[in-house]
Amino acid sequence: MQSIFSQKDPVYDLYFHPGEKVLWVGKNPLQYIEGKKNTTPTFFHSTRKDLRWTDAKKFNPVMDKGLMWISNYRGISKVDLKSRQILLNSGSPYRTRLFKGRAFVVLEDFSGRVWLGMDNGLFNWNGGDPVPATIEHPAFQVRVEDMAQMPDSTLVIGTKGQGVALWKEDQIRQFTREDGLTADMIENIHIDEAGQIWVGTLNGLNKIRREEDGEWAIEQMTTAHGLPSDGINRVKTWGNRVWVATDRGLVQFEDVKAVDTFSRAPIIRQLFVNGTETDQHSLAFNYRQNDIRLHFLTIDYRQNARIPYRYRLYPAQEDWVHTQNTTVNFSALQAGSYTFEVQSQNADGFWSDSATCSFAIRPPFWKTWWFLSLVVVIIGLAAYRFYQYRTNQIRREAETVKQLSELERSALRAQMNPHFIFNCLTSISNFINKGDKVAANHYLSTFAKLVRATLNHSRSQTITLEDELQLLENYVKMEQLRFEDQFDYHIELGEGVEPFEIGIPPMMVQPFVENAIIHGLSKKEEKGEVKLLFQLEDEHLQVSITDNGVGIEQSRRLQKHGRPLHKSVGMTITKKRLELLSGQGQQGKVETEELKDEHGEVLGTRVVVWIPLVDAGGR
Repeated sequence: MQSIFSQKDPVYDLYFHPGEKVLWVGKNPLQYIEGKKNTTPTFFHSTRKDLRWTDAKKFNPVMDKGLMWISNYRGISKVDLKSRQILLNSGSPYRTRLFKGRAFVVLEDFSGRVWLGMDNGLFNWNGGDPVPATIEHPAFQVRVEDMAQMPDSTLVIGTKGQGVALWKEDQIRQFTREDGLTADMIENIHIDEAGQIWVGTLNGLNKIRREEDGEWAIEQMTTAHGLPSDGINRVKTWGNRVWVATDRGLVQFEDVKAVDTFSRAPIIRQLFVNGTETDQHSLAFNYRQNDIRLHFLTIDYRQNARIPYRYRLYPAQEDWVHTQNTTVNFSALQAGSYTFEVQSQNADGFWSDSATCSFAIRPPFWKTWWFLSLVVVIIGLAAYRFYQYRTNQIRREAETVKQLSELERSALRAQMNPHFIFNCLTSISNFINKGDKVAANHYLSTFAKLVRATLNHSRSQTITLEDELQLLENYVKMEQLRFEDQFDYHIELGEGVEPFEIGIPPMMVQPFVENAIIHGLSKKEEKGEVKLLFQLEDEHLQVSITDNGVGIEQSRRLQKHGRPLHKSVGMTITKKRLELLSGQGQQGKVETEELKDEHGEVLGTRVVVWIPLVDAGGR
């Protein structure tokens, strides 16, 4: 065997031109052999210093034009096969670069368009910057490793990760491992004289051909069929002869092998539940028996125990999972009905019919329909009994409420919160029912003072801050009494605040204090606190109501999931009054803030009310 080139120089591709009797050699730099002499081609209108930039990785000749396109690390080159001249070299730094970037393959199609396979997809080149192919298919967005064109002008594209794509006009047909390819990472593409597509991968050789009925078939060839290696670097054909360059040498064979379309279905041999083999005729398990292992097997001596399988567990898995193992495990399955399905692939790439195994995992009793129905019935009965109890209780309380109705109507005319009034009257009724006359009288006396003060204030357009503070103190004391001293309160006056000289609209602060007590402090397990701070700011009395209750969000959740205490009508009316004052040129507003510490823990709520100041003498 005679060595023509240095053993240190790799040779990437070969092309023999039968008309010129010339063998072109893909290496760095590009060379050709004519007779017994190897020669470096010359440049058209250029110098020899360009030659070291003419490395050649992959050839694609255009026979009817006597040209050959070459892809390389720096771009593309074009060679005149007759004159042996390099007509174009996009990557040479000694002339204007046509574009930057590596081309893995370059192909001129039958219509004269030049296509480039690059790292980020398929591009069209017309002398300037490459233009991406306007196709949204994923096979055209990844690295294009090789291309070829079929006799009917269909473009065949080999990709890295998306298998093989056939493209003609607006029709695209994709072949992947799911369809029978040995791999989706394509190394090279070759189309023989019969229009068959040969696809080389690092997992074996594939032949894609069209059947008489128009359907496509894929035939696999691997080491199981006699190849010395599954790593296919190049494949070429001449008539029925096929030459395959592999990682372990060159192979030649004749393409006359018949294709076996039959693939034997696997046999599910064993079923294990929680590690214990189980009879496949008893396939209903309890909710603790949810670790399933299945063992299956296909007998195929041609593949030497390297049989590809694909399986899925429906409905948990809709897509096929590929494996060469004969055992699969499913852990911690949820209750439900399942069907295990497995197929095997023969040496020619055809999948078998499915072998199936169906089983069910029963839910725990507390998730069964009869248990849930029983719970619903029990809850319904409990709700009905509670309804009866409350109806009787309300009927007994009706007499007491009737006796207090006149006092309630008077308070309502004084514009007090209806819910607060109802709670006060209910508390008085409870004291009476308990026989606690002292507490009832004290509560009635305090309530009467509050009603009288509220009635007097409701007749005035303006009151002094002192009057408002006295009303607030009476109101808070009553709430303390009602909630059994569940909270404390503090009132603080800022610098320059003179209660007897400051005039404000009446009953502006009480609804917000009520809201803090009812929605913040009443839901707090430990003792609460509400602080009131009055300050002067820009013709306004700024009132801050701060509580250390459960906070805004927690209060909303409690109202949503529990029985709401009441709707804060008084606070809503007060906000509308402030809006009306703003419409008259006196700006008033309300701001609410949830207080949190540096760890995000809720500390309470702060409401700040800006009340326009008015003349204290205008009562």
